[in-house]
Amino acid sequence: MNDRASEILKNIEAKKIKPAPKWKFLLKDYLVWSLFGLSTLVGALATGVIIFICNDHDWDIYTYLGKSFWSYGLILIPYFWIIILVLLGLLAYFNYQHTKRGYLLNPYLVIAGSIFASIFLGWLLFSSGISERMDKFFAGNIPYYQGTEVNKQIFWSNPEKGLLSGEIDKIKNRDNFTLTDFRGKQWEIRGNNIIWKEGVDMRMNERVKIIGKVGNEKNVFRAQEVRPWGCGCRFCGGGQKYQHESCNIDTDNGNFRGENATCNTK
Repeated sequence: MNDRASEILKNIEAKKIKPAPKWKFLLKDYLVWSLFGLSTLVGALATGVIIFICNDHDWDIYTYLGKSFWSYGLILIPYFWIIILVLLGLLAYFNYQHTKRGYLLNPYLVIAGSIFASIFLGWLLFSSGISERMDKFFAGNIPYYQGTEVNKQIFWSNPEKGLLSGEIDKIKNRDNFTLTDFRGKQWEIRGNNIIWKEGVDMRMNERVKIIGKVGNEKNVFRAQEVRPWGCGCRFCGGGQKYQHESCNIDTDNGNFRGENATCNTK
């Protein structure tokens, strides 16, 4: 035994140092694994909301708003959830590195596995409708959080630019009905062979988005296409009735981010 080892043993005996019990190491390991799993799960929730937000928006209307695809995309990017996802990914990796066998696996494989798990679980959460409910919950309860509903109502409350949305009041036929927009203004919707997209229920109280132009007559909107308020897919309920938010919006000053928008669940 060399001098260094002898010195260490003497210090242990002098200070009466005892080895920590095994249960402490096991508890620490279980705690770190639990944090790793929790980070991955919350990352999946964030991924699910990102999928919902990207799926719920209309990516083909940027020309009506006088924007490029990229500038429109920058408005829609869910920065909040992307930051959460990145931070949780790093936290999951950090927690795994501190497990008993954390040094054995390639760190890139750990990160890739965590991302894959988050995407897979996130898609399941999106498919079940949980992601949409989370987005609405955060919009109603977290200060400064702007849900997808706000942006949609802002974008689709521009009749002068060819985009109108609201709730159907009366229906004469598929080319003639009345609609009240989200500002409370009533419109006569008229057209010639209006295209009704899949997922729209042609009935009273149905919320819809309309592409067209303001007519020469007062409060008349010439419609070309009617879209469902949701994305129309089976995951978002298609044309089924479900809870929406009603937002007081301000677009007169180009307020596309909705700083002055407030929403209430309806």
